[in-house]
Amino acid sequence: MNIGVDVDGVLEDFSKFLVSSGTKFFSEKFDMGLVDPEAKCIEDMFCCTDKQRRKFWWACGAEYLFRQPCIDGCAEVISRLVKEGHRVFIITGRAMTRGRGPVSLFFRGVLRRWLKKNGIEYEKIVFCRNRRTEEDKRRACLKHGIDVMIDDTVSNLTAARDIVRPILFSAPWNMENEDPSLMRVSSWSDVEDAIELA
Repeated sequence: MNIGVDVDGVLEDFSKFLVSSGTKFFSEKFDMGLVDPEAKCIEDMFCCTDKQRRKFWWACGAEYLFRQPCIDGCAEVISRLVKEGHRVFIITGRAMTRGRGPVSLFFRGVLRRWLKKNGIEYEKIVFCRNRRTEEDKRRACLKHGIDVMIDDTVSNLTAARDIVRPILFSAPWNMENEDPSLMRVSSWSDVEDAIELA
């Protein structure tokens, strides 16, 4: 079976990072507090300006890109899936990775090093646009014959649910989704169980 796996929110706990690092940064730098802990972007989470958002990522981005641990159990579960003969494809819309220039090359290398450091095995990485991610992820699923796609963004999964078995990894921003066509999981142990049932 070919398994597609998103990165931010599935392999790395994006929400936990935004809440913890954002709370400290915005409190110290701008005397601002957390507005919406269920938001998926820093602007909505802290109701900050674009300039403040850029300052946050300049100050805290390296912590996320280089030192953020992977979600518990993901490397071990993926390793077992690979040993069972499944093929894992990382399919991500991570910002700054899709272009052709040196900046995108750098950010793609950072992600590859993070995956290696955390022992996450994969067949291939597909870098999608940060905007219009749904289209790119659907195209990637078709091109690579993905059978199961694991993502934390509902729209990415609904765009491809007619061609893959969609698995929704729980995150604060998707908890209100009740679409029965999306199988919800809350841990990598749940992911392993869901794939065994597929």
